[in-house]
Amino acid sequence: MVTKLLLESAKDKNLTKQYVTFWLENKRFGIDILDVKEIYSDVSVTPICHSTEDVRGYINIRGEIYLVADLRMLLGLQKTFINVEEKLIIFKDHLFESFGVVIDKIADVVSIKDSEIEKFSTDATEIHEGYLWNNQFKIVEGIFKTENGLILILNGENIVQSILSKSKHNQAQ
Repeated sequence: MVTKLLLESAKDKNLTKQYVTFWLENKRFGIDILDVKEIYSDVSVTPICHSTEDVRGYINIRGEIYLVADLRMLLGLQKTFINVEEKLIIFKDHLFESFGVVIDKIADVVSIKDSEIEKFSTDATEIHEGYLWNNQFKIVEGIFKTENGLILILNGENIVQSILSKSKHNQAQ
């Protein structure tokens, strides 16, 4: 039994996943491709009154309404004005019903072994490249080093938890 668990653990470390990579504030991020439904280029978002600053609003795509979160705000980055290259990553329903996040621009899809990802510690915050990353919900799971720089690996489920937690907190006030 113990041997089987050790083999499964070693197999998990050699597991290769594909990540959709994108740019936010000159930093490259990646998210598991299995969590991504589509990438949408028209980011005409309708604002929601009295929503938290990390919620941009909602968007209607082919008759389906999607909640749109501002990933910059969730990661503690500076808020910017809408730019022409912005895209919307729509997540699959297994994470949460109909939601997406705004990104600066799409990069590519990369294959990464789990063992090549340097995991973030369990501390509430991390300092990386001069930024204090609010990592209460472990949105940033780890870092993958490439020849061209770093890719910060995000956890889709934890993005949802962060949004829901902030919404509940604001409703309570």
